[in-house]
Amino acid sequence: MRISRTGEYILELSRRRAPAVEELRLRPWLEHFKQQFSEVPDTQRCDLRLSCDEDLLIAVVPNQLQQIRHNLCANGMRYAIQKAEQDQREPQLQLNAYRMGERLELDVIDNGGGVADEQRHHLFEPFYTTEHNGTGLGLYLCRELCETNHATIQYLPLADGSCFRLSLQATKPSYL
Repeated sequence: MRISRTGEYILELSRRRAPAVEELRLRPWLEHFKQQFSEVPDTQRCDLRLSCDEDLLIAVVPNQLQQIRHNLCANGMRYAIQKAEQDQREPQLQLNAYRMGERLELDVIDNGGGVADEQRHHLFEPFYTTEHNGTGLGLYLCRELCETNHATIQYLPLADGSCFRLSLQATKPSYL
């Protein structure tokens, strides 16, 4: 199913059709994700924290942003759990959303130990993977889906983990 979904996203990107953009209230969308996340058996081992400013609106293709969020959170959770098992600590995943000028920043942060220096410049290349079962398409698709949504994605190393930052165009509420 994962391979099929990945193939669908690649085909959708290659067609370069104008996607159906919708205005999205970020806080309820992230809270709904947190609730769903906590109900999946494998994720119950990982502490998911959410911090989101009120009234953040973005114009995106929701299923594409959902795919980005899913890829980043699944990766972050996997590495946080692996590192936690080695270090006997609690795996953590954090989603932080806030306004930065005209942009909205969405950080996906994990305590999984981070990405090695020699791997960082390959992160968003297609078919690059360090995982035995990986396709090497997850972060590549994230970058492509970000571009489709006039957003950027970047990796920021942390002392004991990783931060993938999405920078999206914020919209103003229609009642202003």
